[in-house]
Amino acid sequence: KEQHLTQTNKTLSKTEKELAAVQKKVTLTKEALIHARDLDYIGKRTFLGNYSLTEEEFSKLKKQADHGYMMDVENRRLKEELSTAKKEAVRWSNKYHDLWYDVKPYLDALHRAPELVCGFLEKILAPKQELTMNVQQRNRRRGQDVEL
Repeated sequence: KEQHLTQTNKTLSKTEKELAAVQKKVTLTKEALIHARDLDYIGKRTFLGNYSLTEEEFSKLKKQADHGYMMDVENRRLKEELSTAKKEAVRWSNKYHDLWYDVKPYLDALHRAPELVCGFLEKILAPKQELTMNVQQRNRRRGQDVEL
């Protein structure tokens, strides 16, 4: 029950974080739509088809244009950074794969080494262990003879 409760709490906190992110995105989108709607109703059309703006409307329009231009510049910069990052990722991926192919024989040797080393040591140590066991058994027999 405690594990289920803990799991439910984790899921709840994750869902709350997602909800907060979505609400923030919705708020930003609503603000953008409000600004866009304001621009639709800005100014008055004259008889000749031109628009006349008040000083406040003009400053608002100018501010929106400045902001739009800055966002356009920022978007271009971010697209360039993204393109550069993608190129770097491909380059590093290629370097990794080249290095992996160069090092693959050594990695294979490392995986096989424990088996080979154990086999080698068993071959070397096995006869010595048998010899030492034989010597100890002989000494025991001799020692037993002497004690009697």
